[in-house]
Amino acid sequence: MQVIKTPKVWDVVVIGSGAGGGTAVKVLTDLGVEVALLEAGGMIDPLTDFKEHMLPHEVPHRGAFDDAASYFGRAPRSFFSAPNGFWQIPGEPYSVADGSEFAWFRSRILGGRTNHWGRISLRFSDYDFEPYTTDGLGTDWPISYEEVAPYYEKVERFVPGGSTRRRTRISRAGTTSRSVAVSLCRCLAASAARRGATAATGRVSKQRCARATALASTSPVVAR
Repeated sequence: MQVIKTPKVWDVVVIGSGAGGGTAVKVLTDLGVEVALLEAGGMIDPLTDFKEHMLPHEVPHRGAFDDAASYFGRAPRSFFSAPNGFWQIPGEPYSVADGSEFAWFRSRILGGRTNHWGRISLRFSDYDFEPYTTDGLGTDWPISYEEVAPYYEKVERFVPGGSTRRRTRISRAGTTSRSVAVSLCRCLAASAARRGATAATGRVSKQRCARATALASTSPVVAR
């Protein structure tokens, strides 16, 4: 007699691993909830899939795509952009209102569109939550900056990428982190290793890491 195992039952199923889905999984699993995360895309390897830190001479056609498409406006995107980003996905159409020029950018990959944020996501300021009150345009949010600020801080402590020490209204002060320097140094070291770094290259990388450390202590955090 064949024994059929009872399939695992999850407390919660989260669809999509982008900013919303990823945050939901983090919060729920920290509380001990059994969560299954479903993502339409695949895994990503930053060392091989991201090309922002590569130089033109390191890639075919200097990153201009076949037939020099970039020089004639025919390239679908920049060769050096983050991978897996689409304005149109075959089999997944969407509609917009008549006369609307809205375009929906989507990414089928672990992390979703957060891979295209350029390693930074700044806080809204107080007036960003009140566009109608401030400018007479749009609609005010039903929540205020003061109500959201504690959650900004939680996110910045876990994933540095948007806080700043500049206490201006347009750039609200947040929770900074020095881990940006560690991330930059790892990227520099990996890039040097790919190119077969010499001792001289190693010295240059150390200098660049030192500058990155100094930058992280005085500038907005830009690490993913």
